[in-house]
Amino acid sequence: MDDNEKLDKRLKAVIDSEVPEKMQFRIPESESDFKVVRFRKKTFATRMAAGAFSVLAAAAFICIPAGIILKNAGTVSTGYSDKKYNSRFERYMDEYDYELTHNSYKKIYNSGSETEKKIFSFLGLIPEIEQGYNAEIFVRTLGEEDEIYTRQAYAVWYDHNGEINAIMPTSEKADGYTYEADFPGEKGAENVINNLLDSFSNRNRAVSFEGTLVRPQITGYSDVAAQTDKKDVRCMINNGDYVIPVRVCSIDYTVYCEIFSESNPLPSTTMDILVENGMTKYSTVLAYDCSRKNAVRIKSVSQDIWLEKAERN
Repeated sequence: MDDNEKLDKRLKAVIDSEVPEKMQFRIPESESDFKVVRFRKKTFATRMAAGAFSVLAAAAFICIPAGIILKNAGTVSTGYSDKKYNSRFERYMDEYDYELTHNSYKKIYNSGSETEKKIFSFLGLIPEIEQGYNAEIFVRTLGEEDEIYTRQAYAVWYDHNGEINAIMPTSEKADGYTYEADFPGEKGAENVINNLLDSFSNRNRAVSFEGTLVRPQITGYSDVAAQTDKKDVRCMINNGDYVIPVRVCSIDYTVYCEIFSESNPLPSTTMDILVENGMTKYSTVLAYDCSRKNAVRIKSVSQDIWLEKAERN
């Protein structure tokens, strides 16, 4: 018995009569016209008469768009994963084309500020790319007004004709993530980040980081300029058994004087501090697990998310 016959049999059992021909589900012969629709899972607690349940159950089967392939009860396929491919490159490209057509993606490589790129490097979303190669990286995002980054991404390399000749996806997929992600600890994370920024902007205030003094008061440098660059994003990270909402902030602060010297060495901290050309530069990325009310700082995340690179034959 094929899949069509099995489904018709289920419909007959639900309706308790023969399924009309116009209501019978048929998988199209060609997959080229498939348009996949994703559904968000919700839990409902309700009661209804047995007859009403039968009608709704039947409608649930009948109203499924033609683009969804039923391999067995409860399984929905996106289409590209069911094809047979001659190469890994061909499979990756089909997935890439489908994803960028049906979901929201943002380019993060060869675009954006250096401060922003440090965030994506921290998240492991920028693999090693040799200098001189024309490459781009696209990351899937969720939501519209409050954009949330995921770690589902694709790195693509172009040849001299502008065609993709190599592609590499990440292992994380975002189909199971909710759009209305909850970040209960975000306010606490913002307070910590803003306190550090306020400290840097106040010349009369010493700045401590991880319990270490990283910048003394600079009241003696009243005529010296300073500059702060800040960028932060929301991100969903797959942590094995569950997905955690993370707030990531990148901070670059520069004061145009050399605060440290041989007699006053650099402090030992995870913050990058560089003294050169009459300037002292500070750089750090702060990430917080916001899944609970009290945000917890994350000092690193797994970088091992990229699959094997596939090149066009």
